[in-house]
Amino acid sequence: MRSGVAWLALPLGLMAAPARADDAQFWLSVAGDLRIDADTQLTADAILRSRPDRIEAGQTILRVGLRQQVAPSASVQIAYAFVDSFVEGGRDRVEHRLSQTAAFDLGHFGPARIDARAGLEQRLPSGGGEVGLRTRARVRAGLPLGKAATLQLSEEAIAALNSTAWGQRSGLSAMRTGASVRLPVSDGIGISPGYTWQHIVLRGAPDRDDHVVGLTLDAHF
Repeated sequence: MRSGVAWLALPLGLMAAPARADDAQFWLSVAGDLRIDADTQLTADAILRSRPDRIEAGQTILRVGLRQQVAPSASVQIAYAFVDSFVEGGRDRVEHRLSQTAAFDLGHFGPARIDARAGLEQRLPSGGGEVGLRTRARVRAGLPLGKAATLQLSEEAIAALNSTAWGQRSGLSAMRTGASVRLPVSDGIGISPGYTWQHIVLRGAPDRDDHVVGLTLDAHF
């Protein structure tokens, strides 16, 4: 149990460490899936992101999807997301996103379980215009802490495949390095406090480093 408490304090320790971060944010996420049959699941999640260095909401993401198991250690998923982003002094920017993702269980490395996912995403602004294409790839390790808690470490890269008139620029967009601890609340339900260091690549300006404190509630039925 002491080790679990120590890992739970990790995000707070990282927050206190010196960094070049321009912004601090809080992300609240609720995710769930409902099993239709042995190989098929409906998925849904909602993410609320604060504005940089403020308490007010800055972005809302609502997503639904369908996941299909295609092998004992692999699955594919299609999803749609509605994204509403706050714009200072103007109308909210609304975006529709379609995504296709493949996930793989890579097995164990010592006590840690390793998995990966890779996907293609299409971004469609509600006002019309070009479709923005980008890729997302993540590797994650889960390490048991005692009998209940699980430490999760992840690295994700996001890259745009094209440039658009509405603002997307081709090339690497962001890197996210995350650490969280999942604590079971009951069968199939867990809560995960965590920290993410987010490196944003900006064109024509210095790159930005952000601190993100997160809290995720997940449910599996």
